[in-house]
Amino acid sequence: MNIKELSRELEVSEQALRSWCKRNGVRKESESEAKGKKAGYLLTENDVESMKIYYSAKGKREKEIKKGNESKTLDILAEQLVEKDKQIASLLEQLKAKDAQLLQLNDKLTAAQALHAGTIQALQDKQESQAQNETSMAEEQPTAAQDQIKELSEQLQELKAENRKKEQAQEQLTARITELETAAATSATKSTIWSRLFHRSKK
Repeated sequence: MNIKELSRELEVSEQALRSWCKRNGVRKESESEAKGKKAGYLLTENDVESMKIYYSAKGKREKEIKKGNESKTLDILAEQLVEKDKQIASLLEQLKAKDAQLLQLNDKLTAAQALHAGTIQALQDKQESQAQNETSMAEEQPTAAQDQIKELSEQLQELKAENRKKEQAQEQLTARITELETAAATSATKSTIWSRLFHRSKK
């Protein structure tokens, strides 16, 4: 069996087989034996058997290494997905708490507005019958109510802004999870493509 035939059988390039022969001291043809052609290696049965054993073991090692690398990649992706799930769960809890605060502030704001409207109406009813000093004292109440409404409105706007930031962060996390899931799903396909390209390059 010559190098070319063995290359087809083992699916290994002829150059790789020649390198093996050189490393292992396989005898080459003499000029007279080559008869003007490029001198090749004279393979014995022992040489052929040794090469088959070597490249068979090498192929198994490469497959095991590739399989191990793919397994590690999938483990890393799985850990990242678990971590992202935890982050999303935490964000959802924070959003629920913010929603509760918004509802509470809305209730307070509504009550303050109602109090303000009631106070103004009461003052209008009393203006004709009360003395100037009573009217002056009563006019301070709407000012306090207005200040309270302003403060509650500002708090409400701040909470809404925080809520929007949380929603944007959740959208970014969801997009990242989709990207990781896509990478995990296509990992096996990529492995198959690489394996086929590897065998074709040997041929």
